[in-house]
Amino acid sequence: MLSQHYPIASFPSLRPGLLLVACMAFAPPLMAQVTETQRLVGHNDRLQDFFGSATAASDGWLFVGAYNEPPPSGPSNSYGGTVYVYRRDVTGWVFAQTLESPSATTGSFGHKLAVSGDVLVVGDPVDSWAASAAGKAHVFELSGGSWVFRQELVSHSPGVGHGFGGPVGVDGDRIVVGESGEDSLGLPWDNGAVTVFERRAAGWRRTAVLFPQDRPGLNASGFGARVVLCGDRIVAQAGGTPKHVQVFELGPSGWKNTAFLYRPGGSNRDYFGNALALDGDWLAVGEPAIELVFPPRLGKVTMFEYTGAGGWKLRQTLTASNGSTSSFYKTDRFGFSVDLHRERLLAGARYGYSGAGYTY
Repeated sequence: MLSQHYPIASFPSLRPGLLLVACMAFAPPLMAQVTETQRLVGHNDRLQDFFGSATAASDGWLFVGAYNEPPPSGPSNSYGGTVYVYRRDVTGWVFAQTLESPSATTGSFGHKLAVSGDVLVVGDPVDSWAASAAGKAHVFELSGGSWVFRQELVSHSPGVGHGFGGPVGVDGDRIVVGESGEDSLGLPWDNGAVTVFERRAAGWRRTAVLFPQDRPGLNASGFGARVVLCGDRIVAQAGGTPKHVQVFELGPSGWKNTAFLYRPGGSNRDYFGNALALDGDWLAVGEPAIELVFPPRLGKVTMFEYTGAGGWKLRQTLTASNGSTSSFYKTDRFGFSVDLHRERLLAGARYGYSGAGYTY
């Protein structure tokens, strides 16, 4: 694979949120040219609104989360969160509307976003509706040119710090929601869970709750801190020794765990599975090595390919072309975010208070 590196402008840690929109024009052989086309900012332009902390795009729509911003109908000193909606026209991305949580107990609406067709899912893992930070997810659907709230999704077993809605995913008529603090299995640690919802005539219905499958000495924990959905396949991060991801596939008898994936020789300090992207038979797993340890470690992205009959093969481990561990506090954190689409991979890196994107 060939790659190209695109720096992202440095910014101080307390600067108001800013989203840079870039247009990628691919040219053989797999090289990319990226040009910034527009800058978007939140209406409040306030310190620590975290505008741009989550983004999603589909079919001419762009969604930007600002999970620490006062919602439009709330007092200016509240921090419930807002989602900005933009629509693409001939002039670029044009503001269309803002979305806010219908919940009075909201805490981080817009922390995570996922969109597919006419369905938008907004995660709010700090919503305290049933207990502190029990979490919720909110479903919006496109109707008459606007995005309209349809339904709240909640855990089958809400509890303190469960964080339901920390990650969310949607593909067609299926939604997945991670809940890494779920502890209903009675283990000495939070086992975590992933809940599956399906769209029915009467709305979105919970159809399955997936738990981590353990192996001797693995102690899988915190399952569902990251989750990705593609068709009849779900991949979720799990803690343990080592950190790994678990693959579930839908069959005639329901969802079945079919694979445990990790990178041999890796360390838990690599944070394997901190970012996930799934497209068809390819899975990209980010390992940003975000923990400050000595000696500093390079971030990585590991590529797996599905080979049939539940099998996966590790094909390649990527590092940044200009990655460095020269500074203890500014490791590259390559693999902090990943996206995969039609054999194109985009990997994000967070260098201290600046960042970069890499295309493959």
